[in-house]
Amino acid sequence: MSSIISIDNISKEFGSKKVLDAVSFSIEKGEIFGLLGPNGSGKSTLMKIITGILNPTKGTIYLDDKDIKLAAKEAKAKIVMVPQEYAFFSELSVKENLDYFASQVYASKQKVDEALDQLELRKFAQTPAEYLSGGYKRMLNIAISLLQNPEVIFLDEPSVGLDPIIRRELWDRILEIRNKGITLCISTHYMEEASALCDRVCLIQGGKVFALDTPDNIIKEFADEQVGVFTLKQLPNEDLTSNIARNAKGVIASVTGSSVVVKFSSKNLLLNEIVKKTIEASGFEILKVRIKEADLEQAFINLTGKQLTEN
Repeated sequence: MSSIISIDNISKEFGSKKVLDAVSFSIEKGEIFGLLGPNGSGKSTLMKIITGILNPTKGTIYLDDKDIKLAAKEAKAKIVMVPQEYAFFSELSVKENLDYFASQVYASKQKVDEALDQLELRKFAQTPAEYLSGGYKRMLNIAISLLQNPEVIFLDEPSVGLDPIIRRELWDRILEIRNKGITLCISTHYMEEASALCDRVCLIQGGKVFALDTPDNIIKEFADEQVGVFTLKQLPNEDLTSNIARNAKGVIASVTGSSVVVKFSSKNLLLNEIVKKTIEASGFEILKVRIKEADLEQAFINLTGKQLTEN
């Protein structure tokens, strides 16, 4: 694949506050690229800079190897951004909204029909937009973005606030858009969303890039461990964690309330059974065991020391 957008040493300051700090990466044609980080990490600011809403303090953005500032007209035709906020007329029906925005970009009636079908909106064609659910309002936002036949779509936190069912439906629509050859960039703080959709993810925190690779590769490199939570009937003590550390070499054990939390390499799954036997042999009754597999969130925590859900 070849790059469609390249970000070179982008920084952004608002007064004395540095929001982005020398960010560099490329987005490949036809991929779904994820910006993964907590609220306030700089994801939305970076998207606004790429799409021309904000100017960077330093650095350059390239579209097809051209400075995006010098190819502003081309960029406006090829790139669209779908914001978190609803960008349509609430009092107009779904079809009226699409017809209006189609007229602004000289899109055909066929493009309106395609957008209605692609985003599963035809059943709501005559419904005023204000009466759509949050998920279908998001679908309408995306449908409007498709009218100008873009090459790249930026989606800012597309599934925030949506229930799990409509979130999955939205993901299906996003994957269908990618399958039509459109490049997408998604900002999200949902680990599951990034894992489900993205070909590559960029972990960003405090305006800095900490890692960029496929979700699987990032997990293997930075979160190759499991976390086991053993909830006990009796309150655990330091003697128990010492016994675990002695019997299960390489395990890190700690106490949280009535639970023992252990971290161990996912390459040695037998350690889980050793921990269980040690707890029982020490006279403690296990009420519940929960094993959390290595994932993007754990990789993010290991890299940055921050939770993805932190503001």
